[in-house]
Amino acid sequence: MALINCRECNKEISEFALECPQCKTKNTKDKKDETREQNNVEKPIQTIVQSKRKKKNYTWLMIMLLIIGISIGAYFVMDNISISNSSSPNKSHSGSSDSKNSTSISYESKDPSKEDLKKKKIRENLGEYVKLSMNNYKQKILGGIKNLRVTITNNSDYPIKNINVDVKVYKMNDKLYTTKYLNFKNIPANGQQVLSVPETAFGTYVRCQVTKINAPALN
Repeated sequence: MALINCRECNKEISEFALECPQCKTKNTKDKKDETREQNNVEKPIQTIVQSKRKKKNYTWLMIMLLIIGISIGAYFVMDNISISNSSSPNKSHSGSSDSKNSTSISYESKDPSKEDLKKKKIRENLGEYVKLSMNNYKQKILGGIKNLRVTITNNSDYPIKNINVDVKVYKMNDKLYTTKYLNFKNIPANGQQVLSVPETAFGTYVRCQVTKINAPALN
């Protein structure tokens, strides 16, 4: 049991006494003491409440961080999947393009065969392989050409589909009288073909000229 001083007579009395035995003043504790006791009681309560609040805040913070981490992980996983899917067709496409390029390169780098070189030589020098000639035609007394035959000779090793020839008949004054058109068809390789020219009523001499050669065998 503790002793306290009476606030009136300042005598020592028990803290549990209802009044001072000397001056009969009621025993009331100092307001400061009461506030101190109240503060001492309230502080633990406030501490407990604050600690509970802190625990709740930490719990929500951990939950939010966990959700954010899961979201970020899912985003990266989906992004990697989309990248792998988009890159796979490109690889196949690039592979096909590489194969095409390799094929074209091998085709272009392929040396021409002897047959191709031979055909090229004939195409560039057709005048040496295709010969045009005509016989000794006759000139009529009153003018005109008769018994005229034109010959095409194919000295190449390839057939010629057709050759067009213009036969021009001239008068004595060197004026063109008429033109006859001949079409030689399917001239064999290393062969020849002869066509007759219809008679003309006028004309003293003739000139022949090849105007077209069609030879698919020579490309």
